[in-house]
Amino acid sequence: MAIDERFDDLIASLGGFHRSWLVYLGLELGLFARLREAGSDGMTPAELATATGTHPQAVEAWAWAVDAHDLAGDTGHAPGPGADLLDRDQSGAG
Repeated sequence: MAIDERFDDLIASLGGFHRSWLVYLGLELGLFARLREAGSDGMTPAELATATGTHPQAVEAWAWAVDAHDLAGDTGHAPGPGADLLDRDQSGAG
């Protein structure tokens, strides 16, 4: 395997890790849930931090990264095939 191919594999792996971490944080801290509750009105990162009891600067960085990785649509819903899993209520209620 050429060095360029190994570098490409490394970058793809790192990108996948970061996306997985962003999804984990969004689910664990209730960020996706609060965005879903806000609906089409949306929320600013500061409002999201207040609603979830998290640090505003950390939520600002999370929101920027989620947008950069295209993990949430305009209403905070995750796009693509995993949307149903990410948008589900973690209590199992729906």
